[in-house]
Amino acid sequence: MGANAESLKFDTNLNDITMKQLTENEVSIKSLVELYENAYMKVKDVKEESFRVEGDIFDIIIGIEKDRKFIKFGIVHLLNGNITLNEAAILANTANEQYVFTRLSAVEYEKSIFIESMYFMTYKEGLIAFQLIDNTKTFDKFTTNRIKEFFMDYI
Repeated sequence: MGANAESLKFDTNLNDITMKQLTENEVSIKSLVELYENAYMKVKDVKEESFRVEGDIFDIIIGIEKDRKFIKFGIVHLLNGNITLNEAAILANTANEQYVFTRLSAVEYEKSIFIESMYFMTYKEGLIAFQLIDNTKTFDKFTTNRIKEFFMDYI
């Protein structure tokens, strides 16, 4: 009976975490970091304007656009091998034709080719922790699967 009581206690605490709500004015880098940590997700590289959450393969960059009331999710990864910007853009566009949730883009920076994916989530009128965590995991899963499917030879 003790083991069942302990597992019920854990479930209740997890429910408390996922049902936590922030008002629009409470959304900040600090409050988001706390939500991720309370959901047992590894947070790193916390800065004033952004931080990273460890994903399955890639780190997810999290930022806030306060003026537009958006939380921004991003994955940026350097591509290896001999791929041109044009070839990477064609692969990204092919992937984008098949998937809707996020968009892949190929970018060149200092003669290196990167693949990036961005997603924006509104927090107008507030934020429910479960939505934030679920959207982060969904973004991570979709983006990682698409990068593996279309760019495996270059990651």
